[in-house]
Amino acid sequence: MVWEPKNCCVCATPKIGTLVLGWLGLIGSALNTVGLFRYVNTTRDDFTAVCKNITKDMDHDIIDTETCVDIFYGSIGVTAVVSVIGIIICGLLIWGVNKYKPAMMMPYLCVKGFGITLAIAAGVLVTGFFIYVQLWLPLVLFVVFYGLVVFLDVYLFLVVRVCYKEVKQHSVAMGGGSDIMYVEQRDALYPQKM
Repeated sequence: MVWEPKNCCVCATPKIGTLVLGWLGLIGSALNTVGLFRYVNTTRDDFTAVCKNITKDMDHDIIDTETCVDIFYGSIGVTAVVSVIGIIICGLLIWGVNKYKPAMMMPYLCVKGFGITLAIAAGVLVTGFFIYVQLWLPLVLFVVFYGLVVFLDVYLFLVVRVCYKEVKQHSVAMGGGSDIMYVEQRDALYPQKM
């Protein structure tokens, strides 16, 4: 059994907290996507000039200018894809909460749960590195601050989970069930011919 917060940030209901998180995520992803437009007029020569400055003091066996330019293009592409996925997932979260569609909230919960798992794994690896090289003060600072960030992330995940359960109960109470149940009921009434 998992502890469930009764409200979000002391005074807001889980629904309001979830909507605020959804809107903040949507706005952040949209701003990140808009920020990528500054690279629209950037030519390969501009990236090459930047990469020459970066790689001038480096050993060219490690990275050359062309590889650096390819990394720039790759990072722009990955950022664009992640931003668009963030817009879609946060939009589904907002829509699911407002229209009482619990199935639309699941992508956000899955991605956030996966992100928390990766954050904990990364924290364990960095902590192990600090212990290995015996850097005790940075270890303590990292554990305290990174632990607070992960705690906040988990808390907000639990708020969205509570909202998901409330939306699911409301949806079932209204006779609709979830979207997945509707598809299963439809397929039972109208079997597909093979």
